[in-house]
Amino acid sequence: MKLQKLSICLALLLAIGSSAEAQIKQLASELLSREPRLTSYNLQQRSYYIGVGGLLLEDRYLSPLRYGGYTLSYLAERMRYGYRKDSLVRERELLPSWWPTTSRVADTRWLHHSVVALDYGQTLNPANNASIRRLQLRLERSLMCRLGSGVWGRLYVGAGVTGGLGTLYSSRNGNNPATAKVDLALTANVHYGYQLPWRRFPARVRLSSRMDLLGTAFAQEFGENYYELYEREHRQTLDRFRLIHLGNTLAHQFRLAIDIPVWDYGHLSLGYRAQVRQWTLNHTYNSQIDHTFYFGVTTYIKPMGGRRLLTDERSLIPL
Repeated sequence: MKLQKLSICLALLLAIGSSAEAQIKQLASELLSREPRLTSYNLQQRSYYIGVGGLLLEDRYLSPLRYGGYTLSYLAERMRYGYRKDSLVRERELLPSWWPTTSRVADTRWLHHSVVALDYGQTLNPANNASIRRLQLRLERSLMCRLGSGVWGRLYVGAGVTGGLGTLYSSRNGNNPATAKVDLALTANVHYGYQLPWRRFPARVRLSSRMDLLGTAFAQEFGENYYELYEREHRQTLDRFRLIHLGNTLAHQFRLAIDIPVWDYGHLSLGYRAQVRQWTLNHTYNSQIDHTFYFGVTTYIKPMGGRRLLTDERSLIPL
């Protein structure tokens, strides 16, 4: 009789244990597949890089030869998710209908991405007796929508705008020693991110691509002197801005970044950038091809949230 009761107890314990194990596995799978919890603020990912690489430069306004040399770069990148209106805020906070403040929560369907890049390059001609220096500032801004997500990562596609302001200076030319580079274009953007599934080493891999679709750029006539250009009417100077599109311009950029966690102190970021810009405007051919390797850091910043931040993170705020 005692043996029968003992066997019944063991059977009950095994059944309870298997049921609990199944529930734990189901809960773990739900947590892994669940979207990030809703918050009223967005963490901003900011990356700062310095880089060095190689540059191939050809500008027929300054010289018919192809120049080659090095480039030094500084790049600042920022990303964050979008926001959407919180439909349950009045039920949760018991706010009246006339309350003027519209509450919001983070929306992972949208990704805001911006880049600021400053490049300096110095190149030499094949005979090493003349140089062309390049200085360029470029701004990028894009909004992308999530195309898909899963254990393989997240993929975003969208559109944006980019603008560049720079100059090329030649040590050989006397009459026309420099040329201006100004452009503004609409772009197509793709961004992909993947985080390694290892808890002790959750490194992140990010890929991004940008292609200019339609815009305008400043280009002088071949052999045209700057003094001749600026002594004319202001309207003729504006006429040097030409339409750029996929038919006369190739402008593409590819970036790879790897964020490596350094214990619990920060993130070390390694990156690579390849970009090409080639066009023929006003009978003048220009080509700039460079490959740059980056080294920097990545930080995650919680923006000022006002009453939302004070309410959601009240237990984490000192005093």
